[in-house]
Amino acid sequence: MLELASSLMFIGLLITSAFLWQRLILSQNGQTPHPLSPRSGELVPLGFVDVVAAILIIGSTLTLATTLSAQFTGIRNFDLENVQHLTLINIFFGGAQLLAAGLTLLYLYNRYGKLNAAGLDPGTLNQDMKLGFYGFLLFVPPMLLLQAVLTNFWEYEHPTMDMISPESPLISIVSAWWMATIVAPVSEEIMFRVVLLGWLLRCFANPSDFIGGLIGGERNTQEVAAKKVPIADHFDKPNASEVNPFVGPASAGYAEKEYQHQRTWPPVLIVALLFAVVHIGQGPAPIPIFFLGLGLCFMYRQTLSVVPCIVTHFLLNTFSMAVFTLQQLILPEEGGVPEPVGIADFAFKSVFHFL
Repeated sequence: MLELASSLMFIGLLITSAFLWQRLILSQNGQTPHPLSPRSGELVPLGFVDVVAAILIIGSTLTLATTLSAQFTGIRNFDLENVQHLTLINIFFGGAQLLAAGLTLLYLYNRYGKLNAAGLDPGTLNQDMKLGFYGFLLFVPPMLLLQAVLTNFWEYEHPTMDMISPESPLISIVSAWWMATIVAPVSEEIMFRVVLLGWLLRCFANPSDFIGGLIGGERNTQEVAAKKVPIADHFDKPNASEVNPFVGPASAGYAEKEYQHQRTWPPVLIVALLFAVVHIGQGPAPIPIFFLGLGLCFMYRQTLSVVPCIVTHFLLNTFSMAVFTLQQLILPEEGGVPEPVGIADFAFKSVFHFL
C-alpha cells in the first residue's frame, strides 16, 4: 500500500512539474507574464569586501561553536561515524550557521541601509512564499528523477542517514531534522544566493566598474541625482556613461534593464556550480544539485528576494526527510516492505539525496 502511495505521489509531482514547465515555456514564447517574470527594482551594489565579510562572519561563528562544544562536551575531534558526535555537530554548528546567516543579513542591512540588500522585501513576503512553493513544484521533481537514475549506477552516502533509525535516540533524529529543514535552507541560500550571486550579478551587470565590484557601494550618487536622468522605457536606454545602474530611482529602469542583460547569466552558472561543488562526497548528488542550483539562482535573479529560494529549499528537504524517516522508522515496525521497484524505486532512492 505504501509503495503504491509513494508511486502515485511521485508520478503526481512529475506530471505537475511537466505542466508548469509547459506553461512557463509557452509564456516565454508569447511574452506573457508568468510567476518568474522579472520584478522591477535596483541591483544592490555588493562588493568583494562584502563576500569576505560574510566568510569572516561564518569563520568566527564556527570557531565559537568549536570552542563552546569542546568546553561543554570535552570532545575536540568529532567522529563522523558516531551518531552522538553527529548530534552534537548538528546542535552546535547548526546554531553557529544560523547565527552567521543572521549576522550576515544584519551586516548587509547596516551597510546599505535597505532590506533588499539582504535579499528581503516585507512587501512581497506573501508572494515570495507562494513563489517558493511554485519553485518546488517546478524544479524539484525533475531533479529527483535525475537523482534516481544516477543512484542506480552510483552509490550514495550521507552522515545524516545514519542518524535516523529505530535505534537512534530522539534527540539525534530531531537534530537531523533541525539541520536539514532549518539550518541548511537558511544558511546556504543566504550565502550562495544573497552574497555570492548578488555580488557576481553586480560585477557582470557592470564589468567596467572594477572598483565598485571590489569595495561595493554606490557610485557618483550626487552627480547622477543632479542630472535627474529620466527612467528608461522599454525601447530607450540612456548612455551608460551618463547613468549609474546602481543608484537611486533616477536610474532604476536602466538598472533593471542591465540586470536582465544576457551577461548576467554567467553568475547563475558559476554559483550553481559552486553550490554543487560543496556537495562533493555525496555520491552523484552534485550533478542534480547543480541543476537545482540553476533553478534557485534563476529565481533569485528574477526576484532579487531570497525568500522563494529558502522556501523551495525548505520544502525539498522537508519532503526528503519525511519520506526517509517514514521508511526508516515506520516500516520496520510493520515488518518492512519488499525492495521497491519501478517508479517507487525512484521515489525512495532519490528524495533523501539532496540534503
